[in-house]
Amino acid sequence: MSKFIKENIKFLGFWMAVAMVAAYILVLGGSMGAQYIIGEMPCPLCVLQRYSMMLAVIGPIMIIISSLNGTITTTKFAAGYGLSIIASLGGMLYAGRQVALHLHDDGFGGAFLGLHFYTWSFITFVIVILFAGINLVFADKLTPPNDSVTPFVWIAKAVIYVFFAMVVINFISMIFQQGFNFLLPDDPTHYQLFDLFK
Repeated sequence: MSKFIKENIKFLGFWMAVAMVAAYILVLGGSMGAQYIIGEMPCPLCVLQRYSMMLAVIGPIMIIISSLNGTITTTKFAAGYGLSIIASLGGMLYAGRQVALHLHDDGFGGAFLGLHFYTWSFITFVIVILFAGINLVFADKLTPPNDSVTPFVWIAKAVIYVFFAMVVINFISMIFQQGFNFLLPDDPTHYQLFDLFK
């Protein structure tokens, strides 16, 4: 193994966690774009899948923050990806249920590259489980050292801030969509909070 690889492999686990958060920012951004630009409002199962994506990212964020604070351990690293697997299993359940509901019809909502968003959602959860599993297998090698602050650490911080901004936007959006109703409608058509002002 070259000297360069030996010196820099310690940062791989850190940047892989950042990459996972950034990937889900893109996925959530796409779903929010479909909601706000195209007008495709999320159904209850869609919302549960979004929440599962957000929960799946909490583990890598914990890894990033612990690395930056100098408190990362192999146990924390493994626990972070364990959380990702648990959240992804829930997400697979919700996405799989939605896929099963539409096996014999045209599906709910639009499609991207020939697949509906909930099918893509299922695929992302499978990828996360595989990704987290690989990180767990090599946890002793991929756990970032406590001196893993790199020259580009601002990128990791920016990714975390953008992710939390998306969480807040989603939360506010759900308040507008659900209003003061106990449940979201199965096929939402408008933001129910605005019904109060009619």
